[in-house]
Amino acid sequence: MINDKPNFLGIGSVRGGSTWLWTVIKSHPDFYMPSKRKEIQFFTRFYNKGENWYQKFFLNSKKAPKYQGEFTPGYLTAKDAPKRIKNLKSVEKFVLILRNPIERAYSHFKWHLRVTGENIDFETFCTKLPKLAIENGMYYKYLNKYLEYFERDQFLILIYEEVTADPEKLLSELSSFFGVDKSLFKLPSRKNESVIPKYRKAFRFAHKIGQYLRKQDLDFLPNFFIRLGLKNIFGNEKNKIKKLTDSEQIKLFSIYKKDIESLEVLVNKSLELWTPRTKKKSVIIHER
Repeated sequence: MINDKPNFLGIGSVRGGSTWLWTVIKSHPDFYMPSKRKEIQFFTRFYNKGENWYQKFFLNSKKAPKYQGEFTPGYLTAKDAPKRIKNLKSVEKFVLILRNPIERAYSHFKWHLRVTGENIDFETFCTKLPKLAIENGMYYKYLNKYLEYFERDQFLILIYEEVTADPEKLLSELSSFFGVDKSLFKLPSRKNESVIPKYRKAFRFAHKIGQYLRKQDLDFLPNFFIRLGLKNIFGNEKNKIKKLTDSEQIKLFSIYKKDIESLEVLVNKSLELWTPRTKKKSVIIHER
């Protein structure tokens, strides 16, 4: 009988490369992940629907896979998610990919402009929406909550900049962690990048309709339009979003510094590559 519960989860990070990682893992025949919906959000938005609703996502596998699961990056920072996942009593492994929190915040800023149609600057985004801008990059803070319920060796913690620069490293780590054949993974040709639509209000309207349809379990409709490539009809507003300034990067780094240092201990490696460098002076702004 095919198990109807996930035994692994992708839990983060938001705007940190999780779609790219999901695509890599999904390519392997020993894994099953629902095509209907990447981010099921059961342990956050839809917990009230109950386990039977959740388990239906995992009943469509044609054979019993070694692993089945789903990716919802929002699980990492969700207060109740660790306990809820523990109560499911089926999840044995977690995988997450962590991106430089400064770059992650900027990517989330562009995503916010894309789906809301707002026209605000980065500083306003951070002030107005600190949960999205700042908290989603506090990786150690929220991983530590998971370690109250699970063991450290149940987590594969990947660093975005490392594995995208050296995909073979990623495949080796996935193969070792899950105990599967490395050669059966396939690497996608491109990563999921934030694009600001030229017609923001129209895109926002379409996005809201898509979210509503998924809430009603009518995923086949937005999935159909995505496959047709209709996202492209909203255009691409190029060169109108300012890049982060040196001062903005340094300010963010000061916020994340202690969390990064704690994360370095947890993952047992230096994260010096996340330290900002000024454009005018090629010096590292990092106190050791």
